[in-house]
Formats: sequence, C-alpha cells, structure tokens
Amino acid sequence: MWGPLLAALSRLFSTRIGQWFLSLLAFLGLQWAVQEFAVDPVLNLVKTSFSGAPASILAWLGFLNLDRYVTLVLSAYSIAAAGSALKMRMKPKG
Repeated sequence: MWGPLLAALSRLFSTRIGQWFLSLLAFLGLQWAVQEFAVDPVLNLVKTSFSGAPASILAWLGFLNLDRYVTLVLSAYSIAAAGSALKMRMKPKG
C-alpha cells in the first residue's frame, strides 16, 4: 500500500522541484526552531536586563527598535549557520 506512494515521493525529491520543496520545508522548520529556541529567550534576556533602566533610555531603545534589531541579527546568524550545515549534509557524494 505504501510502496507506490514512497516510490513516487522518492522520484519527486530527486528532481529539482523536489529539492526546492525540501529546501522550503527545511527553511520553515529552521525558522520556527530559531524563533522558538534562540531569538525569544535572548530577546527576553535583553528586555529583563533593561527593565531597571531610566525612562529616557527606554524611550531611545524603543525609538531605535532594539528588539527588532536583536531579532533580525539572531535570526539571520542562526539561519545562515544551520543552512550551511544543511548544505554540507545534502552535498552529493562522489
């Protein structure tokens, strides 16, 4: 019962469209994992470290969008590292 389905999926994933599909799934999975386990805890750490700061400093941090900056930098760094590890793993043997 599962044989023909698995054979069709195997042929699909060996094509260029299948590789794009797998890359998309890997990116979405990595993005979720990075957001859940790396960005949110560090962002909470930054927020708690600035909780006792004076209001004028907090106003400047809000104006400069420090939370967005931290999110972008951590996400980009983590996705790039995980993506390069995935490329090394998916490298064809030969």
